[in-house]
Amino acid sequence: MKKNVLVLLAISTLMSCSGQSLDLSTIDFNKPATDYLDKLELSDVKTQKGHWELTGTDEDGEPVLKDNGEISKVYNFDDASNMAKLNFSGHVFDNAVGGRIVEYKGKVVFYSFYLDKGKTFDVLSKLKELLGNPSGYVQDTISISNTAVPLLKKGLPAADVKVVKDEMGEKFVYPEQFIWKKDNVIYQYTLVDGTTVIEGKIVAIEVNAFKDRIIFGYHLPNENLVLSPYIK
Repeated sequence: MKKNVLVLLAISTLMSCSGQSLDLSTIDFNKPATDYLDKLELSDVKTQKGHWELTGTDEDGEPVLKDNGEISKVYNFDDASNMAKLNFSGHVFDNAVGGRIVEYKGKVVFYSFYLDKGKTFDVLSKLKELLGNPSGYVQDTISISNTAVPLLKKGLPAADVKVVKDEMGEKFVYPEQFIWKKDNVIYQYTLVDGTTVIEGKIVAIEVNAFKDRIIFGYHLPNENLVLSPYIK
């Protein structure tokens, strides 16, 4: 009996250790990052000193770090074992792509991941449930013969899509990007069309970190045509 109890305790402990995971939909950007990230026991964590600036006078300049005392941490997720520790409201991410979480001033301020290809529209529905109606959209127009059209028609509400005609023929218009702003955080969900699937990419970025140019790839806040209207 004692041996069986020890075995059960060992199994319970193993499950507890291996079951450490983070649901990104539960992150409160005002709470300490340690509440969410410490339990994941990640190894690929880099400390970044400074913010990103361009060496030239235009967008073609080389981005370099300029240290004005800013310190952030970049958590990279590049392998399946680490990706398995994350989900969004129970939906897993595409572990072939990887992603990032950034910590700044002790808080989570950014994450970017691609969802599992089979859950794209489920996650979109969940975002609408959590955040309400989007603050804005970015529409895209593709040929009606594009292989993505049937997939988009199936996944999106009929009211969100339309067919238009021009001198080149029929075109399909749909919302490619959905943007929400809530509690000083911008959420962006992009539909990435492929030949057989539509993949979803989710980004969340805290406005002050965006303005401070902390996140590489989002280091030109005023020039970001999609997100800049939401930083005010």
